[in-house]
Amino acid sequence: MTLPSPIDTRQVDDHLSSHENWHETLHARHNARLNNVFNVKDYGAIGDEIVDDTAAIQAAIDDATSDGTPDSVTRKFAGAVYLPPGHYLITAPLTAVSIQGFTFVGAGSELTFIRPTGTFDTCLDMDGISHGRIGGFTIVGSGTHDLDSAIKLEWTTAASRSTSHVVFDDIWVRNLTVRAGFSIGVDSGARQIDLVDFFACAVVGTWVSGESTDWQRGFEIGSGTNANILAFSFNYCEANSWARGVSVDATNMLWNGGITQNNETDFWISGAASVQSIRHVRSEGSEFFLTGPGATSTAAQLTIQDVDFHCGVLVSPFRFIQYGQAGTLTLIDIHTSNDSGKTPQLEFQTTGEISINLIGCASPTAVTGFIHDNGAGTYVATFIGYHQTDGAVSTGFYREGDAGDVEIYTPTNVTTDRSYDADTVLVAELADVVGTLIADLQTLGLIG
Repeated sequence: MTLPSPIDTRQVDDHLSSHENWHETLHARHNARLNNVFNVKDYGAIGDEIVDDTAAIQAAIDDATSDGTPDSVTRKFAGAVYLPPGHYLITAPLTAVSIQGFTFVGAGSELTFIRPTGTFDTCLDMDGISHGRIGGFTIVGSGTHDLDSAIKLEWTTAASRSTSHVVFDDIWVRNLTVRAGFSIGVDSGARQIDLVDFFACAVVGTWVSGESTDWQRGFEIGSGTNANILAFSFNYCEANSWARGVSVDATNMLWNGGITQNNETDFWISGAASVQSIRHVRSEGSEFFLTGPGATSTAAQLTIQDVDFHCGVLVSPFRFIQYGQAGTLTLIDIHTSNDSGKTPQLEFQTTGEISINLIGCASPTAVTGFIHDNGAGTYVATFIGYHQTDGAVSTGFYREGDAGDVEIYTPTNVTTDRSYDADTVLVAELADVVGTLIADLQTLGLIG
């Protein structure tokens, strides 16, 4: 008679352990759905910079996404995908397609790190995303990376909906061999992408003069040739060491606060858009503050306000702004400092008509030499409160015409005998000066 083989208790233990782990995973995923937080570690992510976490993170994204074919259905996001502190190695793009409410967050830019290794297109590929929030992490290189972009936002035919109302918050991109930091609406046929906001995001490249492949654009926004690509805001962000720190092609853009430095050009603007605004910026170590692609007669509006541009690497002929659009260009409170004897100039190249307004600006360049006309169009330039920083203060109001002549206008009918409802004589006098100035500017046709 053959006796049964003895039971191998190790196999039983392994089976029970495997069952317990499987049960714990199901329990964790169930709790995630109840709590609206999908922790990538519940899906097997390790975060030790050694184990490949791509599949685990993608599983969390997929589990948080409702069912449906993305090219015909806008899917819902059940909660936030969360990456706890750690270093998450990825070897392929993390993708999210046609999702409303997509939320992908880490513990903070100095706590959660996504580390791409190998050669592939992008770390995060978001296609047809709306009302989402992405942030709280750093994308950092491992030495064996070669990406087109760190983060891509697009709308392709694979997604049933456009991309809009997306917030990027507290994201750093650094130590990557990469063409672009953030790439938005560039290689997706320029289908509709709009209302995207950036808060405290930084892209740090390694561009050096002559480099034409990598570190070309820190933040890049496409042209919108097939649909709207509109309304982007950057708030207290940083673009450091790129050929173009911020590249904007025919769209609306507001840059509010932050630092641009060590770029070939801080801002590269191409094509017409109804409103462009750059304000509250400190720039140092860059060759240009703003450049464009060359002369065009297409009208655009650009306002640059409250900028401190250090001209330490500005090269002859010292044109720190080279503007190639028609329309309106307004500079308010622009200071060029640390110039080492350099004479910064504004150059415009438009073939159309342009109105240039400078208010409260300071430069070592004399008012008569600040504007360099290198275009075939026509312009009218108005200087108000221009301060030549070599000690000579311009106290009049300057109006420069296309022929290069400069007329100095000084108000002459300012009086203090007009009646105003004011509490003090000082306020009354100030009101009189302002009122008279407005009247005089209207007489000159400078304001309506």
